[in-house]
Amino acid sequence: MIIQYIIVSLFIASAAATVVFRLVKSVTRPAGKCDGCASSGCGGCAVHELKAKKAR
Repeated sequence: MIIQYIIVSLFIASAAATVVFRLVKSVTRPAGKCDGCASSGCGGCAVHELKAKKAR
């Protein structure tokens, strides 16, 4: 019975660590308008929009 508690605790701890890691990652580097999107798949961002964003 104790081994089951240890295994369940490891699963819960790894899930919690994954959530915390993703939360910290999203806070420190928020996703941009075109992140995670292939330019051919969803239309992408226009080059002039990206240049204007970078110039600001």
